Amino acid sequence: MDLLSKIEAQTGTGKSSGQIELLLFRLHGKTLYGVNVFKIKEIMPAPAISKVPKSDPRIVGLLDVRGQILSAVDIALALDMPPQDLSKDDVTLLYMEFSRQTLCFLIQDVERIVYFNWHDMRLPPDIISHKPYITAITTYENQIVQVIDIERILLDVMGDDIQMHAIDLDDQALFAEKTLIGVDDSRVARAHLKKIFDKLGVDYHIVKDGKEVLELLETLEKDAESEGKLLSNDILAIISDVEMPEMDGYVLTQKIKADPRMKHLPVIMHSSLTADANMAMGKGVGADAYVPKFQPRELAATLETFFAAI
Repeated sequence: MDLLSKIEAQTGTGKSSGQIELLLFRLHGKTLYGVNVFKIKEIMPAPAISKVPKSDPRIVGLLDVRGQILSAVDIALALDMPPQDLSKDDVTLLYMEFSRQTLCFLIQDVERIVYFNWHDMRLPPDIISHKPYITAITTYENQIVQVIDIERILLDVMGDDIQMHAIDLDDQALFAEKTLIGVDDSRVARAHLKKIFDKLGVDYHIVKDGKEVLELLETLEKDAESEGKLLSNDILAIISDVEMPEMDGYVLTQKIKADPRMKHLPVIMHSSLTADANMAMGKGVGADAYVPKFQPRELAATLETFFAAI
């Protein structure tokens, strides 16, 4: 049994639908942080670290993980905190895979894995929303848990070049006739969606969670009805993240597909969770496509496919 399975067996009660599974840990013995277990491929004691000269200071070296050489990031440094003491024996490695990228994060003071309901996750207060490293906040045993935006760290460390020049459209003018709706709780992911939509030259709305999408669709449906049109005549697609506070992408898709007024609207799952199991879950709730985050060419090609089918 690997370390991840041992932690789950010792501390978990089993995940059910509508829940998020968080690995809880502390930095410097204080604040409680969480990362989504679904993004973790494996947890293990950290092997020997090979230092790399003149590298990004957050990258503390290279690791050999089952024959694969990977960069190791001190998650404290990535969050602009003092470095962890990585010479201790309790250093834990999180081998993470998302958006077709792999990276290792080093942490200490691992506590347990806990299951939270999505509706118990909250967006950070507006006063700190400009700080992009925390994507959600919840509580556990009367303590605040800050959920780290791993995608933000990945882009900071590996580069924030979305390669918009990679988008090659057969007929960009087609998109000017339609509206896109994007939803993501991550500030950086919303910014990337905006770049893509601007490049496409399309009208769009970008919101933070599934509940906001349903409220927006209700408003747009009323407007369309008053003009004697169908909502599907205006909306090309809804591009939804999977993991979001208040209402996740799976529940959002189920609600859209269960509503006779909206069921014909294409829903594209747009997530950093790119394992086959995640894609199967998206298909199971009625998603029309599943595209990894930060792959603008693939997203544009998928949208062109939907337009061609109209």
